[in-house]
Amino acid sequence: MIENAAAASETWAYIEAVRPVNVKTQSNTVFFNARCTGPGTEGLEGGSAEKKGDIKEDCVVFDPARTTAYEEQHIWKVGDGTHTLFSFGVDRIEAENARDIIRYYHMNKSCSVGRPRVSFRYMLVDDAAPAGLFKGEACRPFDPATTVVGRFNNRWGLRYDKRTLIDFGDQKDDADRAPAIIGKYGFAHMCVMAAGKVDFLYLRK
Repeated sequence: MIENAAAASETWAYIEAVRPVNVKTQSNTVFFNARCTGPGTEGLEGGSAEKKGDIKEDCVVFDPARTTAYEEQHIWKVGDGTHTLFSFGVDRIEAENARDIIRYYHMNKSCSVGRPRVSFRYMLVDDAAPAGLFKGEACRPFDPATTVVGRFNNRWGLRYDKRTLIDFGDQKDDADRAPAIIGKYGFAHMCVMAAGKVDFLYLRK
């Protein structure tokens, strides 16, 4: 542990107006840095990366051409008619954004780390990372070769250049698996839609 050291993390946020009732207004999503100093700030505590040969992947294969956004019992979901891939609550726009991204990149595998509580999701095109540029997405580049597993304020995360890419909370074992998955597929960008609520986060080359 590094005592009395400054620590920084980067994430994204948006502002949502909840009044008047039944009117939903959201700002664009923006990335920002948070920096903490003094007591209670912990430095990185290294975790062990899982070897590529030991990667355990939990993936569902689906048909992107049949993937739609639909409402079921007042909950907006994305699926291909056989598999329900994501649920977005009452947020129709976010569900439609996720559908459009999946179709654009031709994503056909939805993979997750962590059971029963999922801590990390990633999408694949066959057995490769999505590649390209989707209009409206906001992405942060990172170097998969220099991402590390660490702990910040008692929360495990995948970190790059002093910012947390993925927050795993107390799930250290899940965090330890992430670098091998990142390295295997060569993920180099973490992306969200630039506008609206951030429920659909994905990785690409």
